[in-house]
Amino acid sequence: ESKDGQPNQVISDLNDTFRDLFNAQLHNWAYEAAKYGVCYVRPYGAEGKGIQHIRHDRYTHPLSIKEFERAGLLAGYRSKHQPADQRQQLIEPWKVVSFKIPQWSNLCSHQQHQPSREHTQFNLASDDYENDPVVETTHYGESLLRAAFDPWQKLEQASTALSVARWNAGKKDRFIGVNV
Repeated sequence: ESKDGQPNQVISDLNDTFRDLFNAQLHNWAYEAAKYGVCYVRPYGAEGKGIQHIRHDRYTHPLSIKEFERAGLLAGYRSKHQPADQRQQLIEPWKVVSFKIPQWSNLCSHQQHQPSREHTQFNLASDDYENDPVVETTHYGESLLRAAFDPWQKLEQASTALSVARWNAGKKDRFIGVNV
């Protein structure tokens, strides 16, 4: 629906085109984004027909795709499943859509610096950002499970400690009750 409440042809067309597809697949995309922090899909379209298919399978799994950026702007993607002769070529940014969960924990703290595999010199004072090197991004999103990991570990440790305490107490009781 548009802002003024009047029917909008573009919005109606988008709803008609994507409603069934999104209703069928959105829960899978959301689950993967919650688990890995990002979900990638590959739309396929034809001129004059629009989007015909959206791929979401092992070829678009987050562990199979790497994002690259230049000067903080998305430059493209690489996939484990690219042919060997095309592994160094970037897939155009418009050929892959990413659904990311923001990195909330990194908003207030400094990000861990990842050592670059690139041996190119970088000059922050340069105004020529278009010729900056293409580097792998550090912004892949953050899993919703990450926040639960530390409490889960502490719960496991508490459970183990309780089991050990019960085991030790049980041994003492048995030693006390032994008749010689």
